[in-house]
Amino acid sequence: MMFRICSVVFMVGGLSLMAPARAQSASGWPGLEGRIGPYSGVHTVADVDRMISLGFRITIYPSINPAIISRLEGEGGTYLDSYLWSNVIHPICQKQLKEGPVHGGQASCRLSPEDIAAATEKIRSHLEQVKSDRGLAGFWILDDYPHGDVTPILRVIRQLVSQSNAETGLRRPTVCGVGGNLDAKRTPRDPRFRPDRAYTDAALTNVSPEFCDLVSPYLYGVLETDEPGLVDWSMRDQLPAFVSQLREKGFDTSRPLLVPCIQAFSHTRPGKARHVVKPRPADIEAQMRAYCREKPVAMLFFTWLAKDVEATPATDDSLLQGVLAGARACGYKLTP
Repeated sequence: MMFRICSVVFMVGGLSLMAPARAQSASGWPGLEGRIGPYSGVHTVADVDRMISLGFRITIYPSINPAIISRLEGEGGTYLDSYLWSNVIHPICQKQLKEGPVHGGQASCRLSPEDIAAATEKIRSHLEQVKSDRGLAGFWILDDYPHGDVTPILRVIRQLVSQSNAETGLRRPTVCGVGGNLDAKRTPRDPRFRPDRAYTDAALTNVSPEFCDLVSPYLYGVLETDEPGLVDWSMRDQLPAFVSQLREKGFDTSRPLLVPCIQAFSHTRPGKARHVVKPRPADIEAQMRAYCREKPVAMLFFTWLAKDVEATPATDDSLLQGVLAGARACGYKLTP
């Protein structure tokens, strides 16, 4: 990832976070709907316990630690399995990007027939292993990848996931992530927000309704200085443009389609010209409000814990309060 509603009750510090009745399901993905939680960063059973205690009942996880999966399921949580991306596709592309080949002067991932055949066997094996997992809500199959064409293997994944769904009678979507930068001003005196959408445009080349059931945009404030006031957290122009791009690619945007990943972290880069700014609680709420107008299937935020970021909702109360405020703004109610 870049530096991505039915009536359900969540527990938040002794209170329950209840989604309103009006948010009853319309998407057809029951393992996801009405849930909010972190994109990754859940590394231990203790992380699961704290996440659940705050009312977050979904996460993205590569299904590699049975103890974590068991605890999550035991507490009524679900997860999007990122194994097919993080442990199958991504390693192939990472090796190519480090070692070549180089196409047109720039490293790019191109899957050979041999790559696809080997990956297909791993995908079949993995789907067989997890098909009976009651906490598995869907498959995260693409992580904002603008560095080559990986669509051949995405088609294979979609076909095999569809077959697994038919065999089990379960509804588990494929989810594709799309990263990018939020529109921002150059200076406080700049009269307008300026788009910086090249990364998103490139990432969308691997996104299609042919293999992505749902789409997860994660658009972050990346600036030369840590000034969140320069960022358009409302995505006033950016989100409609993004939805329009999905429509042009053939997605049915009249139905619940998005699983947004909110920016709820900060990341400074010593010696670097640009870094991810730290959003204020109101900034997080503004971004969540914008996404909720698109009737998302579920909501994610980046991240829970990570070595290469400075502040997250697990470590910074202002970020946590921003996420909870956004949940309320989206129609959730805190009740005794």
